[in-house]
Amino acid sequence: MQLTTRNISLQKFIEVQEKIQYDPHPDNPDSWTLCRQETSIQIKPLSALASMAEKVEQRCAERFVQNSAKGREVMERICCYSVVAGLRAAKYIAEA
Repeated sequence: MQLTTRNISLQKFIEVQEKIQYDPHPDNPDSWTLCRQETSIQIKPLSALASMAEKVEQRCAERFVQNSAKGREVMERICCYSVVAGLRAAKYIAEA
């Protein structure tokens, strides 16, 4: 599964595109998932403010790295909850 997102806010000034690819892990495709994340951050052309634009891009990239770690953590928690819920459902069905 691949997800692609783009920013809506401030799109006249900055363009952010994020791609996340989820694939079965080759060593354990039934239980593990590989997550690949790629981000592109670009300030729209402002020739008079080129050095400032570069600093803004750098700050955005730093902030994105912080937020992406939080996003991966949330996805891992959701996956763990799904596994636990699935095991409970399977036990309930087996007991019925």
